Amino acid sequence: MMTSYTQRFLALALLGSAFASHAVQAQETQCQLNDTTPQAQRDYLQCLDSALQGIEQQLQAWSNKRRLQLEAEAKHSGLTKALDIFLRAERSFDTYLEDSCRWRYVRLLPNSQKAAGAYKQCKLHLFEQRLASHKQELE
Repeated sequence: MMTSYTQRFLALALLGSAFASHAVQAQETQCQLNDTTPQAQRDYLQCLDSALQGIEQQLQAWSNKRRLQLEAEAKHSGLTKALDIFLRAERSFDTYLEDSCRWRYVRLLPNSQKAAGAYKQCKLHLFEQRLASHKQELE
């Protein structure tokens, strides 16, 4: 069983993630590169940075929620295998994310502005997928 402190923490994390979700979705629709001027490119990259920051916070909140749930189950049942696999999956995702987006970046060099945009869009896409996975109900 979860303590009341843990339950309150989870409730606040979910509430914060709901607000962040709306903000991230709104931010992503605003991140459009309509011009090729240096200022427009900088603004676009800054917009992507802001969207990434929001979705990373939301993903961290959901990751923490799942970890806490699995820790509580492990404490109750004495079985830690699910928690161990979850933690390994979290580490593996970080490596996958970096490698999956890095080749897109390198492919577009020497145009660093275009390469950075592709890298950040890739991260946003993979974070969205991961977030959807974390949001799935546990049976």
